[in-house]
Amino acid sequence: MFYVIYIFVLAFVLYLIFHDRFGEEGKRKTMSSGKPSNEYHPEPQSQVPQVPEPSTPKPMEPSRPAPKPQKPNTVPVNPARPAVPTYVVPADPPGRGLSWSYLYKLEYDDTLVGDVMETEVTGMRHYCTLEDLGPVNGFIQPEPENPHDPQAQVVIRADGNKIGYIARNALAEYQNFNPTNAVCPFAGHVKVTRQGYIWADILVALPSDRDFVKEELSSYVEDERTDE
Repeated sequence: MFYVIYIFVLAFVLYLIFHDRFGEEGKRKTMSSGKPSNEYHPEPQSQVPQVPEPSTPKPMEPSRPAPKPQKPNTVPVNPARPAVPTYVVPADPPGRGLSWSYLYKLEYDDTLVGDVMETEVTGMRHYCTLEDLGPVNGFIQPEPENPHDPQAQVVIRADGNKIGYIARNALAEYQNFNPTNAVCPFAGHVKVTRQGYIWADILVALPSDRDFVKEELSSYVEDERTDE
């Protein structure tokens, strides 16, 4: 009886030993057949939005300048002078009066016979504008370096600005009036024709005496202004 119980217990122990062993191996085989538990599973990455690359701006085309407005056809300011000029003399000159101080800088010769001569100034379109209309005075001197006419006599205003020349057709008369080619003072009026031609009629005096010169020239200016 004792041996029977001993064999039964031994058989039960062996059953437990081998049953647990085969059970562990079965679990291992089952686990080995599947994916390992420590396998790394990366998390799904969120899709990064793609930002479009900035497009290179096209260079701007240079703007074309606006077309210049065409000037209407106008009458030229200085057409050929008519045979009989019609002129306008303003009663009051625009901001420029006469100055007689230049008379003190001239050289006088008392041997000259005191005389005066009326003549015209031309070529003023190159040096004067409508703002120069009105009384004017100054002096006349030779200009031998003139490339167009070595006999030219240039007319210079009292402030030192050139305003024109003695008319070429009056040069012979002027040379007879002033044979010594002296620097002569003058006074007169700058005028303009209705066609826009600027000119001046003047009185020229020989530099014989300063008082005589000033009296003659100032009287000429006042008389002509009164006549207008």
